[in-house]
Amino acid sequence: MAYKQHFIEWFSGKQLPSYWTQVGTGTPSMLDSVDGGFQYVTSSGDSFMAFNDKKQYAPDGCVMICAGRRTAGTEMRFGFRGHNTTSNNECAYVKNGTGSTNIVLRTGHASGDSDTQGSVTADTTAKAFKIECGSANIKLTINGVLDITKTTNRPTVRLQPIAGCYNGTSSYNYMEVYNT
Repeated sequence: MAYKQHFIEWFSGKQLPSYWTQVGTGTPSMLDSVDGGFQYVTSSGDSFMAFNDKKQYAPDGCVMICAGRRTAGTEMRFGFRGHNTTSNNECAYVKNGTGSTNIVLRTGHASGDSDTQGSVTADTTAKAFKIECGSANIKLTINGVLDITKTTNRPTVRLQPIAGCYNGTSSYNYMEVYNT
């Protein structure tokens, strides 16, 4: 019997739940404000929270819905990674930052990774994102509108959710992840 792993995180309370583990040198914290959620700050490269290498999500059949925003600095990053490292092998994640004009979907497998820039401007406005990893493509929907469909460099190993940033500050209010 196949079980679908379904995870929902509201990022509320006084501290981040213990199933999240830190990768990199950033500083995670819960924000004490209305709709504050979870904040991640780093000034030394790629840093994020992950599931301690517990990879429960299928690379050819999983979805992540995430609400958040880049609040300062270079880049917000969230999505899926197949490794508990900052390697871009085996990944599917969003980059919202100053390095490109528009929001980017980065995907990677063992042989390489690539970025695809969409049509939504990279900025500090809160947005709702949906990443769908399917058997033929990976789709990125932003605020309910499909923005990117990508067929290259798709991950091939089981994945874990991540949320963090690259040389900046990002905040997250909601995350839902499930196998399809």
